[in-house]
Amino acid sequence: MTRLLRSLPIVAVAALVILAGCKGPGGSSPAPGGFPALTPSGDHAQYVVVGDACTTNGAVITYNLGNGTTPLAGNLAPLYDVVGATTHLSQPFNVYIDFNGNKWASNYGNASVTKYTVTANGNATPTTISGALTGFAGPTGIYVQQNIQGVNIWLYVADYSKNQIDVFALPATGNVAPTYIIKDSSAKLVNPEALTLDSSGNIWVANAGSGTLEKFTSVGGLTAGTNIIAPLQTIGPAGSSGLGADVTGVYVGPNGNIWATDYTHASVVEFLPSTNGTTTAPILTIAGASTTISEPYNVAVDSGGNVYEVGYNYAAVNIWAASALAAGANNVAPTYTIAGPATKLVCPAGLQVNSITNGVDP
Repeated sequence: MTRLLRSLPIVAVAALVILAGCKGPGGSSPAPGGFPALTPSGDHAQYVVVGDACTTNGAVITYNLGNGTTPLAGNLAPLYDVVGATTHLSQPFNVYIDFNGNKWASNYGNASVTKYTVTANGNATPTTISGALTGFAGPTGIYVQQNIQGVNIWLYVADYSKNQIDVFALPATGNVAPTYIIKDSSAKLVNPEALTLDSSGNIWVANAGSGTLEKFTSVGGLTAGTNIIAPLQTIGPAGSSGLGADVTGVYVGPNGNIWATDYTHASVVEFLPSTNGTTTAPILTIAGASTTISEPYNVAVDSGGNVYEVGYNYAAVNIWAASALAAGANNVAPTYTIAGPATKLVCPAGLQVNSITNGVDP
């Protein structure tokens, strides 16, 4: 992990993930087990989950923002804080929350994926996927796909060190091989750091090593084993696409637009879902001194259009209300920030929130 180890000599960075949605394209989905029921006001996400890499071994932290018009923020104590030697966390690079509220983490430091129950807190014991059959070398991005009934069906893992995407049939545990492996015939899948799915089940990947966003076919277009295929779309590298050489996070918003964190330019950018190549600029950019963005690692957008971002070196979650943003350049301060000693944040790098629209997958 060239960039991460250059700036972080001891730990790699954990990427945030947003909670599975309160409502998906197929209809209402169950509230995460163990969490209070979400009032579907659409004002803001209720739960935010963060992967933190600088706590000893790492931590998976959940915050309850409440369900009123104004989110709880500031020096906010965690609802749950999974941390400790028994957790098997080791530089958790990304996290995901499934419909049942289970928390998943990809661990770059010990080449594993770990899963925790919804109410797991402190030094909790996980279910673990690891071993030689997994082929893991440096797992980073993670996504758990559910069907319309909220049943987990596929686990997607981006392997930063092997430049590939591994797809496991669920339930899977222990030393198990992936069902599908995706490698890129166009050679732009370089150090994939994050991934997500769109509403059609297509896979979007953020490449830290090539400065690109790539879209690959859903599992329905794959054959068992290794698939060396070209992406369906590529945004970047660099040029007028507005992306720098190091893209760290990717997220599909409620309207299908593609969001990314650009580490090189310290920015959050939004593209139309049809964007392809280097010639189309983002339709919205959040960047500049007022934003406080520095070393951004992931982004998420809730069903109300509010934008969430985390960066490694400032121990905070930034939130921009939808009403604070407009097309074009946005050098505006966050509307709300989660920061302070009570938050337990040290080096956050990812983000997931509930009330998103792509939580239910086809």
